[in-house]
Amino acid sequence: MSDKVPCPDCGAANYLTDDVCLSCGADLRPRRSLPIAEAPVTPRPAPACVGPTVAAFARAAALVGLVVAPLLFGSLWLLGAALALTYGPDLSELNRLVGALALVWIAFNAFVYAAAGSRLSQGPAGARELPAVVHVARLMALIAIACLLPTMVLCATVGLAASEGGASPNGPFLFLWFLFSGAMLALYLWLIVALGRSSQAAWVVQLVLAALWAAGGFPIGTVVAGVLLYYWLQPETKAWFGMT
Repeated sequence: MSDKVPCPDCGAANYLTDDVCLSCGADLRPRRSLPIAEAPVTPRPAPACVGPTVAAFARAAALVGLVVAPLLFGSLWLLGAALALTYGPDLSELNRLVGALALVWIAFNAFVYAAAGSRLSQGPAGARELPAVVHVARLMALIAIACLLPTMVLCATVGLAASEGGASPNGPFLFLWFLFSGAMLALYLWLIVALGRSSQAAWVVQLVLAALWAAGGFPIGTVVAGVLLYYWLQPETKAWFGMT
């Protein structure tokens, strides 16, 4: 049976197919043209592929892997160098293998860290999400810190060993490199915290560091830094830091 509408004059029920009211003869055509209200459809939320607990655990594990990797592979490289100096075997192939494994390990953990960080940044509606490029910038600062720590240890160890044998022409260079590594370590530690707080100074410092890396890291560093600079200069990234 067709739906019915009340007559605007007498209130009698009439079918939608009627042009006039069967009781009083009023015109029903304007009423018939009114749209029929439909029940609102509530969209179903998309199911999450990875829960926040799993994402947090994966991010923490990747963070540990990124910190441990330079220390572990750097120790293996130093051990190979020490064996070569002491016993004289050619361990260049072994050192290349250690370096390749270190790069693969760092790349894998970097991908897991960035992916898990993007999953955790998807907070409730209205939350101030951390842009993905900021996650990548903080990750690169963390990798730099993990590489600077064994560099400082190596400079101090070699410098002390050389000083015990008398004056060394490389002593001032090692000392200056140790100071430079310490300053960069402090800078990257500050950068990780400042980027998470959307500091405008951190945006400028990261821009300068990426530009220097793009200029001096050819070819791989140039490509990576170029991609980072492209997203770093996007309007949404600048807006997150309050840059106009």
